[in-house]
Amino acid sequence: MNKTVSTMALLLGPAMLGLALSGCGGPDGEPVTQTLKVEIPAEVFVASAPDGAQDVHDLKASDVAEGAEVVVSGKVGGALEPFSGARAVLTLATADGHIQSCDTRANDGCETPWDFCCDAPDAIMANTVTIQIVGADGRPLKASLHGEHGIDNLSVLTVKGTVGPRPDPNVLVINASAIHIAH
Repeated sequence: MNKTVSTMALLLGPAMLGLALSGCGGPDGEPVTQTLKVEIPAEVFVASAPDGAQDVHDLKASDVAEGAEVVVSGKVGGALEPFSGARAVLTLATADGHIQSCDTRANDGCETPWDFCCDAPDAIMANTVTIQIVGADGRPLKASLHGEHGIDNLSVLTVKGTVGPRPDPNVLVINASAIHIAH
């Protein structure tokens, strides 16, 4: 029995130490985490909008297949948090009126107009796509797009990229190669 306990302690000791250390806090009591942030390549942000843009609604309603090159235009929004805080991922919503951000509705005092909260969830799903910038490994870069080159909630973007895997018609992910921000 003692030999088993000693062997387990030797095997689990490093793991337990890792768990204990990961719970240690910084000077303000917050857990210390280490995230490696990468820079988003500057060439992704372009001065002129790519030609041939489709609205989010029209592109998502089409049968566009994985690997197809597309150009889409829309507004950053469709969710309370349209930006991933730790990855180069955002939600782009239709700008053609199929759903509306609250800032376009008369006398709407919504504090988060980019979430399109006045529209039904199924309508929001049908009118949003995921935009991401991926690295050589095919995974989203470890950097937020929020604030990059002035991108914010409700920014109007035109994005050129390649369609990622489409497990069902409700999912449309575009791996961006060019992003134009309308100012």
